[in-house]
Amino acid sequence: MNEPRCNSDPTGDTLQDWIQEMAFHVKKIDPKHLVEIGLEGFYGPSTPQRLQFNPNTYAQQVGTDFIRNHQVL
Repeated sequence: MNEPRCNSDPTGDTLQDWIQEMAFHVKKIDPKHLVEIGLEGFYGPSTPQRLQFNPNTYAQQVGTDFIRNHQVL
């Protein structure tokens, strides 16, 4: 996975479901495989107090949430 985005769902729920599905799929085939999402590091709804550190408002519109997305792994 590399820089996944879902502009149609800024809440990030659709992207989170996809990340989880793909990560579990890869781990089912190869449990020792390193899985990385490859996000830019934008903060999202899971850490509203950190949104101010995003480089611009666009970062909040692509459905990514660095903290939430990496908790699936």
